[in-house]
Amino acid sequence: MKAVIFDMDGVIIDSEVVYIDFFKKVLEDFDVEISEEDLFSLAGLSQQKTDEFLESKLHRKPEEVYSLMKKYIEGDKINYSSIVMDGFYPLLKELKRKNFKLAIASSSPKNTINIVLDELDIKNEFDAIISGEDFEESKPNPQIYIKTCEILGVRPQDAVAIEDSDYGIESAKNAGLTVIARREDRFNFKQDK
Repeated sequence: MKAVIFDMDGVIIDSEVVYIDFFKKVLEDFDVEISEEDLFSLAGLSQQKTDEFLESKLHRKPEEVYSLMKKYIEGDKINYSSIVMDGFYPLLKELKRKNFKLAIASSSPKNTINIVLDELDIKNEFDAIISGEDFEESKPNPQIYIKTCEILGVRPQDAVAIEDSDYGIESAKNAGLTVIARREDRFNFKQDK
């Protein structure tokens, strides 16, 4: 193996629960009730799939929902350094010591990825940082992993993806990478691939 490609949400930071809490506040403001199962199904979704979910469940434009959500996020500024996954920093240090090429391939918007990496002061640790925004379709489409491997100059079979969601696992597997799934039992992920 020559490269390790990290997903961000649910792998580097435990952010899915935080984002779901913000969605809960927004849903209360719109006086909309949805099941916890539907709410947890948002974990691991790409921006495009989340937008489709919001339109189908809330019958509102995603921009309207995000505008309100942004107010909550700015009001309750997320302290990303407090939600770093256990073991991430030692793993990063060891991979750097062993000279693996490192990348992030996340469905999150570029702006969010940059905010997180800046706050954690790890942006310079990665050889490539790729957002699902850069593609017509994000995960589970494998293109994000194919492109990340191209940028790193490695064959997919020479790279490992660290993922948590079913969409992310499927994306990396279909691109030809070996996948290590960080166990996640809160969001009904199957992780069977």
